[in-house]
Amino acid sequence: MGHEIFRNAKRLALAAIALMMIYGAALGQKIRPNSVLWTDTAKDVHINGELERAAQVLTSEETRRIVLISPKLERAAVLDLSGRTVITASKNVFRFASDHASAQSDADFMVESAGDYKVFDESDYYFAIDGTRVLIAAHQGLAGC
Repeated sequence: MGHEIFRNAKRLALAAIALMMIYGAALGQKIRPNSVLWTDTAKDVHINGELERAAQVLTSEETRRIVLISPKLERAAVLDLSGRTVITASKNVFRFASDHASAQSDADFMVESAGDYKVFDESDYYFAIDGTRVLIAAHQGLAGC
Protein backbone atom coordinates (compact mmCIF):
# COMPACT_ATOMS: atom_id res chain seq x y z
CA MET A 1 0.00 0.00 0.00
CA GLY A 2 2.85 2.42 0.80
CA HIS A 3 4.38 1.87 -2.63
CA GLU A 4 1.03 2.59 -4.30
CA ILE A 5 0.69 5.91 -2.45
CA PHE A 6 4.24 6.83 -3.47
CA ARG A 7 3.50 5.90 -7.11
CA ASN A 8 0.31 7.98 -7.12
CA ALA A 9 2.10 10.97 -5.59
CA LYS A 10 4.86 10.66 -8.17
CA ARG A 11 2.30 10.55 -11.03
CA LEU A 12 0.53 13.58 -9.60
CA ALA A 13 3.80 15.53 -9.35
CA LEU A 14 4.74 14.65 -12.94
CA ALA A 15 1.28 15.70 -14.15
CA ALA A 16 1.61 19.03 -12.31
CA ILE A 17 5.01 19.67 -13.91
CA ALA A 18 3.62 18.82 -17.35
CA LEU A 19 0.71 21.23 -16.85
CA MET A 20 3.06 24.04 -15.83
CA MET A 21 5.17 23.45 -18.95
CA ILE A 22 2.08 23.42 -21.19
CA TYR A 23 0.76 26.62 -19.57
CA GLY A 24 4.12 28.35 -20.02
CA ALA A 25 4.28 27.30 -23.68
CA ALA A 26 0.71 28.48 -24.23
CA LEU A 27 1.67 31.93 -23.03
CA GLY A 28 4.53 31.89 -25.53
CA GLN A 29 6.96 32.94 -22.83
CA LYS A 30 9.68 31.35 -20.81
CA ILE A 31 8.90 30.97 -17.13
CA ARG A 32 11.59 32.79 -15.17
CA PRO A 33 12.09 32.91 -11.44
CA ASN A 34 11.56 36.37 -9.92
CA SER A 35 9.57 37.60 -12.90
CA VAL A 36 6.39 39.69 -12.92
CA LEU A 37 3.39 39.00 -15.14
CA TRP A 38 1.74 42.06 -16.72
CA THR A 39 -1.68 41.80 -18.38
CA ASP A 40 -3.25 44.07 -20.97
CA THR A 41 -5.87 46.49 -19.67
CA ALA A 42 -8.43 48.41 -21.71
CA LYS A 43 -7.72 52.09 -20.98
CA ASP A 44 -7.88 55.27 -23.02
CA VAL A 45 -4.56 57.12 -23.15
CA HIS A 46 -4.27 60.81 -23.97
CA ILE A 47 -0.85 62.34 -24.54
CA ASN A 48 -0.72 66.14 -24.64
CA GLY A 49 -4.51 66.16 -25.00
CA GLU A 50 -4.68 63.78 -27.98
CA LEU A 51 -5.98 60.19 -27.91
CA GLU A 52 -3.00 57.86 -28.33
CA ARG A 53 -4.24 54.73 -30.12
CA ALA A 54 -0.81 53.07 -30.32
CA ALA A 55 -0.36 53.05 -26.54
CA GLN A 56 -0.62 49.88 -24.48
CA VAL A 57 -1.48 49.77 -20.78
CA LEU A 58 -0.59 46.74 -18.69
CA THR A 59 -1.21 46.01 -15.03
CA SER A 60 0.49 43.81 -12.47
CA GLU A 61 -1.66 42.80 -9.53
CA GLU A 62 1.41 41.30 -7.87
CA THR A 63 3.34 44.58 -7.77
CA ARG A 64 0.34 46.95 -7.74
CA ARG A 65 1.76 48.80 -10.74
CA ILE A 66 0.44 50.02 -14.09
CA VAL A 67 2.75 50.47 -17.08
CA LEU A 68 2.17 52.62 -20.16
CA ILE A 69 4.15 51.89 -23.29
CA SER A 70 3.73 54.35 -26.15
CA PRO A 71 5.74 55.30 -29.23
CA LYS A 72 5.25 58.93 -28.13
CA LEU A 73 7.20 58.31 -24.89
CA GLU A 74 10.90 57.56 -24.91
CA ARG A 75 10.61 55.25 -21.89
CA ALA A 76 7.85 53.17 -20.33
CA ALA A 77 5.89 55.06 -17.66
CA VAL A 78 5.24 52.95 -14.56
CA LEU A 79 2.69 54.04 -11.97
CA ASP A 80 3.38 52.61 -8.53
CA LEU A 81 -0.07 52.45 -6.96
CA SER A 82 1.32 51.73 -3.48
CA GLY A 83 3.63 54.75 -3.42
CA ARG A 84 1.51 56.96 -5.71
CA THR A 85 4.61 57.72 -7.76
CA VAL A 86 5.60 57.62 -11.42
CA ILE A 87 8.82 55.94 -12.43
CA THR A 88 10.23 55.24 -15.87
CA ALA A 89 11.95 52.17 -17.27
CA SER A 90 13.37 51.02 -20.56
CA LYS A 91 10.65 49.62 -22.83
CA ASN A 92 12.92 46.61 -23.42
CA VAL A 93 12.31 45.48 -19.83
CA PHE A 94 8.91 44.12 -20.92
CA ARG A 95 8.98 40.83 -22.83
CA PHE A 96 5.66 40.49 -24.67
CA ALA A 97 3.82 37.27 -25.46
CA SER A 98 3.25 36.70 -29.17
CA ASP A 99 -0.34 38.01 -28.92
CA HIS A 100 0.74 41.13 -26.95
CA ALA A 101 -2.00 40.45 -24.36
CA SER A 102 0.59 39.98 -21.63
CA ALA A 103 4.24 40.59 -20.87
CA GLN A 104 6.82 39.58 -18.32
CA SER A 105 9.55 41.59 -16.67
CA ASP A 106 12.19 40.91 -14.09
CA ALA A 107 10.94 41.81 -10.63
CA ASP A 108 13.87 44.16 -10.01
CA PHE A 109 14.23 46.12 -13.27
CA MET A 110 16.06 49.47 -13.26
CA VAL A 111 13.86 52.56 -12.87
CA GLU A 112 14.20 56.32 -12.67
CA SER A 113 11.96 58.55 -10.58
CA ALA A 114 9.64 60.82 -12.57
CA GLY A 115 7.43 62.38 -9.89
CA ASP A 116 3.92 61.61 -8.80
CA TYR A 117 0.46 61.35 -10.34
CA LYS A 118 -3.04 62.56 -9.57
CA VAL A 119 -6.09 60.28 -9.45
CA PHE A 120 -9.54 61.32 -10.68
CA ASP A 121 -12.72 59.23 -10.47
CA GLU A 122 -10.76 56.40 -8.78
CA SER A 123 -9.37 55.01 -12.07
CA ASP A 124 -8.10 57.97 -14.13
CA TYR A 125 -4.44 58.88 -13.69
CA TYR A 126 -2.81 62.17 -14.71
CA PHE A 127 0.94 62.86 -14.73
CA ALA A 128 3.68 64.53 -16.74
CA ILE A 129 7.06 63.21 -17.86
CA ASP A 130 9.63 65.66 -19.21
CA GLY A 131 6.88 68.16 -20.04
CA THR A 132 4.67 65.57 -21.78
CA ARG A 133 1.18 65.45 -20.23
CA VAL A 134 -0.38 61.99 -19.90
CA LEU A 135 -3.88 60.90 -18.93
CA ILE A 136 -4.73 57.21 -18.49
CA ALA A 137 -8.51 56.97 -18.25
CA ALA A 138 -11.22 54.32 -18.07
CA HIS A 139 -12.01 53.05 -21.55
CA GLN A 140 -15.16 54.68 -22.87
CA GLY A 141 -15.88 52.20 -25.66
CA LEU A 142 -17.87 53.12 -28.73
CA ALA A 143 -20.42 55.88 -28.29
CA GLY A 144 -24.03 54.87 -28.85
CA CYS A 145 -23.47 51.12 -28.53
